[in-house]
Amino acid sequence: MLLSLLGILRRHRLPVSTGEWLDLLSALNAGVVFSNLDAFYYLARLCLVKDERYFDRFDQAFRVFIAGLDAAPLDSSDAILVGAITDLLASHEALELDEARLRRLLQ
Repeated sequence: MLLSLLGILRRHRLPVSTGEWLDLLSALNAGVVFSNLDAFYYLARLCLVKDERYFDRFDQAFRVFIAGLDAAPLDSSDAILVGAITDLLASHEALELDEARLRRLLQ
């Protein structure tokens, strides 16, 4: 998924170095952002755009990247995860588990 972002940035002629790309991956691995598109946008822009004259190009490239995510089908691991979450929610409703017990089961 993220490699497609790098390709899109390069097609939009943004000078992204390997070091900058690794900085973004390190920040994501450290959990700086999680499941927040706005935070990911700002983190990616912070790590990958070193000159403000490229902000507009980055914005255009990021829009293309997000549009591609909306159109992309789920891969098998995503489908498995969605299925597991759906099953868990169904079990929660069927067993009428309280939130605290459900959190313990998830740990």
